[in-house]
Amino acid sequence: GNELEAAIKIKNMGPKNVIITLGKEGIVFSGKENFILPASKVNAVDPVGSGDCFNGALATKIYQNAPINESLDYAIRASSLSTLKQGASQSFPYLDNI
Repeated sequence: GNELEAAIKIKNMGPKNVIITLGKEGIVFSGKENFILPASKVNAVDPVGSGDCFNGALATKIYQNAPINESLDYAIRASSLSTLKQGASQSFPYLDNI
């Protein structure tokens, strides 16, 4: 679709960065750079909570002052891993497993 175009338009309205999650398709980012990152390829069992996992992992990396590309990649890997088990928070991976 036109998700990248939409992210750029939203960014032009004022926010510093825009992230649009696309589920199993990955994410769209608009900031200093504009790009699409694909999701990790996994055999998903249950996607419940994967968006929350993405946000938590992203917030962790931003708090650690990691570069945005590294932060987004980490969040994608964490959220993909969280789909491998049934349920929400109990499926979230430990930091060492990401």
